[in-house]
Amino acid sequence: MTSALWNLLFFALALGLLVVIHEGGHYLAAKFCKVKVYRFSIGFGPVIYRRTMKDGAEFALSLIPMGGYVKMKGENGDEEEEQGSAKGSAKDSPHEIETDFAHIVSSNAKDSFSDKTVGQRALIVAAGPISNIILAMVLYTIMNMVGVANIIPVVSEIEPGSIAYNAQLKDKDLIKEVDGSTIYGWGDFVTEVIADVGGQIELTVVEDMGKGAERKVVLDLSTLHVDPRQDVLESLGFAPLLGKYDEALSFVEKGSVADLAGIRVGDKVVAINGVPTPDWPDVVRAIKLNGEKTMLFEYQRDGVIHQAKITPIMKYNEQKQKYTPNIGIGIAVFKIDEVVTFTHYGPIDAVVKASQDTLRMSVMILEIAKKMISGALGTENIAGPISIAKGAGHSADIGFSAFLWFLATLSINLGVVNLLPIPVLDGGQLIYLAYEKITGRRPNERVQRVLTAIGLTILISLTMLAIFNDLAAL
Repeated sequence: MTSALWNLLFFALALGLLVVIHEGGHYLAAKFCKVKVYRFSIGFGPVIYRRTMKDGAEFALSLIPMGGYVKMKGENGDEEEEQGSAKGSAKDSPHEIETDFAHIVSSNAKDSFSDKTVGQRALIVAAGPISNIILAMVLYTIMNMVGVANIIPVVSEIEPGSIAYNAQLKDKDLIKEVDGSTIYGWGDFVTEVIADVGGQIELTVVEDMGKGAERKVVLDLSTLHVDPRQDVLESLGFAPLLGKYDEALSFVEKGSVADLAGIRVGDKVVAINGVPTPDWPDVVRAIKLNGEKTMLFEYQRDGVIHQAKITPIMKYNEQKQKYTPNIGIGIAVFKIDEVVTFTHYGPIDAVVKASQDTLRMSVMILEIAKKMISGALGTENIAGPISIAKGAGHSADIGFSAFLWFLATLSINLGVVNLLPIPVLDGGQLIYLAYEKITGRRPNERVQRVLTAIGLTILISLTMLAIFNDLAAL
């Protein structure tokens, strides 16, 4: 219960900030273009709090917190609405759904939205999503100046038969570049992988954690299935190197097949089925490759080599969401200082890096949208409010920088998605304005209404799908 309230609190903080920034962009652009604003609302539906600002516009908090809107003169062709705005206008009707710029028709008033030039209207429409993208850059810049901790991308525990295994990646390979782009941490790597699902990527890797020979390997992503319940690295068939493995076993589960075979804490595994296992990843790989068959397990105790025959059992792995062969042993991992880097950026470098991060994330979002349409990515990857709330709470648990990263990423999502050419979204309205600029006439109002209804249907369907995915993941 406490965790749920924590998630809800930070979800409200994140969503509230992003909506205020988005709608604030529309509002400020409207004021700049001298368009009269009736209402600046956070949320949709019945108004639960209202206050008249100095410029005469009404600031409102509405019942349904998923979004907001800015109501302007001339937006719906209703020039008389100003009279009833503060007291409860037609927009308070439960039968009407508020959206920014849902219907744009002509008007002759000088302070009317529809009386402005195409360029001014486009500025007002685009200001919302652009504000979200600018917010993301600001947040990334703050993160970069505070300092960014990265786990350097070193490969470990390669699974036999996996994409990584077939590409001949090796334990302790440092991933230096993907298709020529420098990789600073696992976040950069995962971004590149998701953007190229269904294709292939060329990795530049350096052996022995960056101290050995450099070589190129190609990851074939044509068979990669991205599941939100499974880590992307796990789907590729490896794990990140987090530290140095102890040479001897630090854990033997009581009553396990290893325990029953006489294996004890402090024993060192030297070979499985005659194949040497100098490192723990070699042990993990050998057990996975062996499966449920009886294997010859060789271990060293007090300088003497012993042998035991052990038959692994299939045990459900919660983290990997599947059954894996298990014998009930484990090992300690010690910190390696060079695995984690902590970088502080100066003001200029922080802005440059923030611009790069924003561009990379924006491109990834567009690539994901394209791959969902083509079917390369499943719709189960669409996340709803429950997943966002969990992400907000989890990032807040980790720390200030993690929460800033979450906010920045969510803000870019809101900005980029709103620029998609879907009627009802800001991008759809920009398409209408582009049509007007090219042809010299406004789109037919009836056509706009039909397209808006179609866009609204798409939006509601995606929202319902996202909520369904959230519930299925509980």
